[in-house]
Amino acid sequence: MIRCIQKFSELIRSAGGLQQAQQQSQTLSGKQQAHRPAHALLCPGGCSSGDPLYELDSLAERHPSDALFIAAALVATAVAEGRPASWLEAWADDSFVCSSGGSRWADGGEGEGEGSEDEEPDCAAEEGWALLHTGVLSRLPAEARALAAPLLDPGLFARLLAAVERRVLPLQAAAAGGEVHEATAQLDALLALEAADSEDGLPPHAGADAPAAAVTARRLVCLLSQQTLRVSHSCLPRSQLQLEPHADAPPAMPRARLVPLRPLAAAEEPPSLAWVPTANASLEERAAALRARFGASFACACERCSYEARGGSVGAPLVALARDAMEDGRLAAATAMLRARVSACRTDGDAWMLLGTALLGSERWTAAHEAWRAGAELAPHHALLGRQCRKDRSYRADGVAAAAGGAEGAAPCEVHALAGGGPACKVVVSRSPLFSAVECERAVAAAEAHAAKSGGWTTSRHRAVPTTDVPVHEVPELLRWFNHAMAGRIAPLLAAQFRVAAADIRVHDAFLVRYSASGGQAHLPLHTDESVLSLTVVLNDEFEGGGTFFADLRRSLSPPVGHLVAFHGRALHGGEPIVSGVRYIVAAFLYVAVEEPAAAPPLPELFAGCKRARRDRGDDAMPAGGGGGEAETFCFGF
Repeated sequence: MIRCIQKFSELIRSAGGLQQAQQQSQTLSGKQQAHRPAHALLCPGGCSSGDPLYELDSLAERHPSDALFIAAALVATAVAEGRPASWLEAWADDSFVCSSGGSRWADGGEGEGEGSEDEEPDCAAEEGWALLHTGVLSRLPAEARALAAPLLDPGLFARLLAAVERRVLPLQAAAAGGEVHEATAQLDALLALEAADSEDGLPPHAGADAPAAAVTARRLVCLLSQQTLRVSHSCLPRSQLQLEPHADAPPAMPRARLVPLRPLAAAEEPPSLAWVPTANASLEERAAALRARFGASFACACERCSYEARGGSVGAPLVALARDAMEDGRLAAATAMLRARVSACRTDGDAWMLLGTALLGSERWTAAHEAWRAGAELAPHHALLGRQCRKDRSYRADGVAAAAGGAEGAAPCEVHALAGGGPACKVVVSRSPLFSAVECERAVAAAEAHAAKSGGWTTSRHRAVPTTDVPVHEVPELLRWFNHAMAGRIAPLLAAQFRVAAADIRVHDAFLVRYSASGGQAHLPLHTDESVLSLTVVLNDEFEGGGTFFADLRRSLSPPVGHLVAFHGRALHGGEPIVSGVRYIVAAFLYVAVEEPAAAPPLPELFAGCKRARRDRGDDAMPAGGGGGEAETFCFGF
């Protein structure tokens, strides 16, 4: 048998027919030259419509997952390199797949669906094999064709195509003209790794490396290992695949690492993956996608599917389901789950914290802060809720909401309208300073003293767009000054400019920011804020550059010391780089207390056993957004 394989390989490499095909092929890069025999068997270069390999290339181009490209390349590699049929059988082995259902490419496989939905893929598989068989044989010398017959078996090709399709994970577009068989060395290495890993017969644990081969076709895909394919499916997955380079792998061959998405309930809890898109798919859409991938008999019994099939159940892991929904952007669903959870278990601090976050993501500011306040009272030992509640109280201590001046006597402002947002969507700059130079100097000194005493400036409170800052509520001197300024100077100005009641303005977050041209943060990228209104106060002028850049205005605004800049939180903006010195500003994220709409059940009905939150009346003149939705959002922390 070995002599037969050697003879076959020699015939392939020295045959005049193959050399002629190589001459017809396009100019190859150095990497392609290494796999020239396989390339020559499949290359459609110089062929015209009607040629089997030209038609095979066209058929494979229409296949969405590149499985046909890869299966044809594997067959061509086996033929060109004189490999035994067992090499292809190893690739066609589908026994490690997490589902026992059949594939839509397999001919009569177990669990295969019925009807026209399965007929078209089978026809495509048959057509692909016929074109491959005819095209490859036409490029082989007569004496090599008999030896190639076992590798061009239609049943083997159908099983190979089915198995490859299960393994394919599309990644991104590749350079035009790339060839899948450039990576046959990677495919070979993947089989070797699987042989070494098959001894334990177990799927990898979360956090472990699972072999994967990157294969270049018209798109870049990853061929998952058989071990990885044994990880079970869940629409509420515990893990995800993260591709990363691996030092011990062959050149350009990455690893697919199973990364936990949340802490495991137990050390022995197995990982799971979402093998079909789940983010915004309904129960019926996910079920159809799973049947198409794993066969008509496959049914998902994960927590999410069970919860949705029963129309919602308090006994389900609602917090985990809500976390998943929030990551997918399904905020209404997450809110409903978390309301159900806190109704059933009023002392679940995690559920209250997440409920506030989900409401905040839906721009229901008052409800979010009420949820956190109620959660802190019902779950007094929950650290995050306690910190949030103390922070909220600190900005109400001097009666910001009790400002009596209203809009009368508010400082005049220079107004810059923003596109597409209505009369309240604008940037305003005070025409005269609201704060004296002495006040500003004292604010900077207090922040620097606090940073020196507490171990430095914070750099990670804001998750999406971090700043180098000091939280105002953590510095008593700053907090007193800021609360007094909010009540007497800032709130009346905002009330006059943005058509809101001064008494309804609330502080979501406030912080003193430090920009440094050397050895620190010098700018802030374009972003939107987690606020209804945002403001900045300029505290010094010992720097060059700087200012707040507004995308709609296409310029920066950099007023003198003591001046205020205020704008709608959804306006796309960023911190202009400073080129020398240090720049200090106070930034604040604000919201307007409004009553919950009638369609949304008021949160206080869930608050039995805690102090009922005061329902604040508000003004709905603020627009819902101000543009810039594609940018990062400035998310607050503590």
